[in-house]
Amino acid sequence: MIPNDEQRRFILEKLIPFVEREHGHGFGMNIWFKNLKPGELIIRDGLERLVPPCGMICCLGGSIEFLLGGAPQRTLFFLDEARIKRAADAIGLTRDEAIALFFYWHPKDGRIGAADRWPDSYAWRFNDAKTTEGKAAIAVELLREIAEKGGEILHWEG
Repeated sequence: MIPNDEQRRFILEKLIPFVEREHGHGFGMNIWFKNLKPGELIIRDGLERLVPPCGMICCLGGSIEFLLGGAPQRTLFFLDEARIKRAADAIGLTRDEAIALFFYWHPKDGRIGAADRWPDSYAWRFNDAKTTEGKAAIAVELLREIAEKGGEILHWEG
């Protein structure tokens, strides 16, 4: 699915700047969206970071939900279909494309099934990035490609 003009603007003008805020310290793929203590030292995506002044740490899906006015996640592993659909609709992805973007950022290495996921060219660079800013930059690069070409790049062919 290719984002329409409104969805593309949301990605480029709202989502990307939100992911990049505080040099990527507020972005972490292994947490949906959570209020934490500003300045607290935490580990997300294998990197130590200080929680930014806003107190928010969000993955891509959680960032979208926050920008749409959603409430922080109360439990670590529970997400309902309505939250996923709302985030998917905001950026012009199908449900399956959104699940690939929000939950399958790890490189394809045989441990996880053949679900749709981040393309390996992004997943391996994200995995290997050594700074929060570096990880955020790779996610932003993927978001720019999705804004331009749509979610088709998230369909794994193997």
